[in-house]
Amino acid sequence: MKTPTLTAAEFRRMYRTAEWDARIEPDGSVWLCIPGEPVSLNQWTRQHWAKTRSILLNMTTGLRILKTTCKLPCFDCAEVQVVYYFRTNRKRDQDNYAPKQLLDAMRKADILA
Repeated sequence: MKTPTLTAAEFRRMYRTAEWDARIEPDGSVWLCIPGEPVSLNQWTRQHWAKTRSILLNMTTGLRILKTTCKLPCFDCAEVQVVYYFRTNRKRDQDNYAPKQLLDAMRKADILA
């Protein structure tokens, strides 16, 4: 699958209007748009457990709503590709943004079995 390349103007427009969205592609794959910036592993491991639980609960609720409204299937076996878009072009450690919370939320929302 090809990673999308966006111009700076397209990116800013997309980021400003980012909202929960999902669609099933013609090849059977599922595309999800989840708004907000991801929490880095450094922040995630140091924050209070209640905040971590709140983030996971909010993400799970959003994904459950998407699953129901867009009639998304449950996958027993899946290949997940995560693309992060940030507001700034600041250098970041790529390994510091593991999609653990996203995958946990997808599991709890019954998108992944």
